[in-house]
Parts: sequence; C-alpha cells; structure tokens
Amino acid sequence: MNEQQLLSLANHLNTSRGEFVKSLLMIRDVLESLNDNIKDFRERMDGVLERVEEHFDESQLAAAGRLVEAQEKFSTSAEAVCDLTIALNNRVQDCDNIFKGQLEMSEAQTNQLKVILEMFPTFFAAFTETNANTEATNRKLDALVQKIDSYFGSGTAGLEFDN
Repeated sequence: MNEQQLLSLANHLNTSRGEFVKSLLMIRDVLESLNDNIKDFRERMDGVLERVEEHFDESQLAAAGRLVEAQEKFSTSAEAVCDLTIALNNRVQDCDNIFKGQLEMSEAQTNQLKVILEMFPTFFAAFTETNANTEATNRKLDALVQKIDSYFGSGTAGLEFDN
C-alpha cells in the first residue's frame, strides 16, 4: 500500500469508528431513557399498589413481582451494554493509536528513502568520475607497458637475462 492509500484507509477507519461510537452512544441514551421510563412506571405502580392493594389477587401480585424482577434484569443488562460500549470504544481508540503509529513510521521510512534517492545523483557522478580516472590510469599503464616492450622486447625476441 502506498502512503495515500494508507491515509485514505486511516480516514475511513476513523470515520467508521466515529459513526460506530455515535450509534453506541445513541443506544446508551435510548436504554437510559427506557430505564427512566421503567422507573417512572414502577413509581406510579407503587403508588397505585398502595391505594388498591387489597383489590389484587395473588396472580396479579406475582405478575407485578415478575415485572419488577424483569426491570432489574433489564437495568443490569443495560448497564452491561453501556460498559461494553465504553470498553469497545477504548479498544477502537487503542487500535486507532496503533494505526497512527504505523503511519508515522511509514512516513519516516518514506522520508529516509527520499534522502537516499536524493543521494543517487551524487553517487552516480562520483562513480562516473572514478570510472573515467580508472580508464585514464589504464591507458597510461598500457602506454608504459608498450614502452617497456619497445625497450626490452616481448616474449623470446627481447632481452634475456641470465641469472
């Protein structure tokens, strides 16, 4: 992936995370409102039950008890959903921080590679100069070898030294 694709992906993940968090916050608000409504209903029912308690039979009282128990379980579940939402939001934020760190590292590596690429023209100039100097030296050595051959000869036709 190139840098532009990574940035696009990071922006998309950040936007998605933001939308996800907004939706979870909306769900939390709805659950809190529902919990408040249940509490209001429970208070109203407590008042009604105090006034007409003698008119309820055992099945109605059992149903009211089950309703209270269900409300308590719902409240516990709603709190667990809120806690889960917060934990998930923290996890997404941690992943976002890790991804930002990777992007920063990628940008640093890109900058280092740019510096290396900027050094190539200087390297090629030095390499070209070194090759030219080597070729000039080789030509001079060839000329020297020819002079030595002209003075002393080459092979068996030249001067032979007895030791």
